Amino acid sequence: MKTRLTILAGATLGLLALGTSVAHAAPLPAVAATEVSASPAADVTALVAGSPSGKALLRLDGGTAYTKKTGKHAYKLVLPVDADIKWVGEVDGKGMRAGLFSHDGLVKGWSRLGHRVGLGVISTLTWGEEAVLVRVADPRVNAKGSLVFTTRTDGALPKKLPRFSLNVTRAEKATRFTDIFDTLALSNTTGLQATAGGDTSASVIMGPLDSNGNVSTACVSSANSGERAFNPNPLVFSKPKAFLFGPTTCGDVSFLSGAQGTSAYYNTGITYNITDTTNYEYSQITATLVFTTGKVDYKALLGQWSYGTNGTPACPIQGSTCPN
Repeated sequence: MKTRLTILAGATLGLLALGTSVAHAAPLPAVAATEVSASPAADVTALVAGSPSGKALLRLDGGTAYTKKTGKHAYKLVLPVDADIKWVGEVDGKGMRAGLFSHDGLVKGWSRLGHRVGLGVISTLTWGEEAVLVRVADPRVNAKGSLVFTTRTDGALPKKLPRFSLNVTRAEKATRFTDIFDTLALSNTTGLQATAGGDTSASVIMGPLDSNGNVSTACVSSANSGERAFNPNPLVFSKPKAFLFGPTTCGDVSFLSGAQGTSAYYNTGITYNITDTTNYEYSQITATLVFTTGKVDYKALLGQWSYGTNGTPACPIQGSTCPN
């Protein structure tokens, strides 16, 4: 008999208790990389010097990270000395830009990014094909020069995380919903939001943020008018599915179809995945984004929810027309 569990908001601390199980996000199919043609002065693919003017997405990766359990659901996350730290955010007077933080620079700039001492920020931690939600806080540099985060998660983390990435969300005030997951803010004006409509029914929408920080209208693909790049719904899935999009632009955020990341080849798209364990089942939506700005790749677990054996797939409620 399956045990019905609670919905997990993709950007809140209400983490689903997964025990030692973690979700396996299906890899996205490979597509040809797309280069962006621009003059050197306006080359948004370049990483700029300096830092964002405020909030920013962070992508930390490169090598093998390690964890040390410090309490119930609590860990110390230690990153390699040479781990890269990329940011994507607004720079006053210049719009969306991407750049690099040094380890010391991130520690000193943590509060300027909007993060508060002792209050963690929800993040997607990956290693290999594994992806889990964690809350990271209070970065520091240890005596060996490694960046260290205090970390909490309802699941269990292994001691060794090869090919890791830590994808940190922007500092936003989160609101929990029952079936609409918290918005992943991509910039001050544009966001990405997932919705669960049933056990295996879901949708994702990308578009402008309203006054409440939600996405109410979807962007139309700038690359292909017939491409549902940002709103592939309604979708009822019985096995992992990947929906690729790009190159395209939504508001002030642009994406490549694919690019060579730090440790692997990434494609812009949404993956819908179902995991069936011994005691429960849960569905998962993962976004893999390759920003035109800096060619930064970013992975986010947008939503995860569990269900029982008697659930009936429902139409997603977010901006779609239900099939007959």
